[in-house]
Amino acid sequence: VMVKFKRMGLNIKTVGEKVYVSMTDNPDNPDFKYYAHTRGTERREAFYLGAYLGYEKDAKLRSVTGQKPLENISITDARTKSQANGKGYEACGFYQLIFLQAMYVLKYGNLDSQTAIGQGLTSGGQSAKNTTGATNGKGVDFGTTSSSDQMRFQYIEDFYGNRFWAVDGVATDSSLSLIHISEPT
Repeated sequence: VMVKFKRMGLNIKTVGEKVYVSMTDNPDNPDFKYYAHTRGTERREAFYLGAYLGYEKDAKLRSVTGQKPLENISITDARTKSQANGKGYEACGFYQLIFLQAMYVLKYGNLDSQTAIGQGLTSGGQSAKNTTGATNGKGVDFGTTSSSDQMRFQYIEDFYGNRFWAVDGVATDSSLSLIHISEPT
């Protein structure tokens, strides 16, 4: 199960100490960037993300309800298992994640997603791992005040909580400071 994100432009700018985020549904506005919808020089009309955390079947990373997601997968393995599905499949990239974070800020107008949407499955740290599908039928965004319930944002279950995401195309140093952004290969 995949979630489609049509081509939309993103503009993030800093003025003084304030950060301004805006999006447009105009697919070609020169004042906006389309990094989430571009690979190299190739324009994409949409990108897709799994509605569920990745489950492995036949050495391929799949988005399937009712399954236990993979644990402790490296970026290289996530990339390989995603690309095994065919041309255009890849793990979530840095620019796709930034795109979704900007969507959240614009929709909710704050940085406290756990209050706005719900706690997500955060009790017990990463030891509280549930199978996929707990948010089926719950709408576009869903969450509760309980830290033992899974959440969803833009139909993506466990946007936070339950398990760590492997995000392709970004590197950090040991203090988690951003040191490099690149396109997934």
